[in-house]
Amino acid sequence: MILMIKKGEITKNKQINNMTVNYLFETDKESIKTYYKMKCKNNLFFTEEEKVNFISTVNEQLKNFLEQKEFDCILIPETKNECFKEIVKNLNYQTVMIRKRSKEEILTNLESQKMMKAERKKLVDNIMQMEDVKIGLVAANQRERVANVLFEDIESIKDKKVLFLDDSVFTGSTFKAIVNKFKVIDTVVLFSNKD
Repeated sequence: MILMIKKGEITKNKQINNMTVNYLFETDKESIKTYYKMKCKNNLFFTEEEKVNFISTVNEQLKNFLEQKEFDCILIPETKNECFKEIVKNLNYQTVMIRKRSKEEILTNLESQKMMKAERKKLVDNIMQMEDVKIGLVAANQRERVANVLFEDIESIKDKKVLFLDDSVFTGSTFKAIVNKFKVIDTVVLFSNKD
């Protein structure tokens, strides 16, 4: 079963760091299955019909949202999620992709930060063990250090009205880093937990 939403219903929201996160689906049992299908995780996949229906429904909701507000561009995270890429492409809106810096660039940037030797070693060791640097896997007291250097700068969006669009926000760690770094004015995510 594919989760369906009513026309014009991006009304769910929650607060993360004084920023309202608008979202389409809460993570109840049915919507988490849809999330896994969209991400092709846990051995769950959309049928072609489900995929078409999901993309169409989400695009309709996002277009309704975009008609009510004015943005210069949509900011999206770098993603391998083909379903999300298709949703974004169908919006026909100027889109800018946020790219993570390489692990080497992140470590080089962290080297220039002042910190205790033991703290630096622990942070570097943690990052070295990651295949892909994920801010949620960094110790809470070190996340801000990593957040400041995790993403490449994007000069083209300075002083622009930017909407951040993502497929999911659960812990909020990456979300906070993006919103703070890129001065996002509004957000929409497809899936999120209620609080």
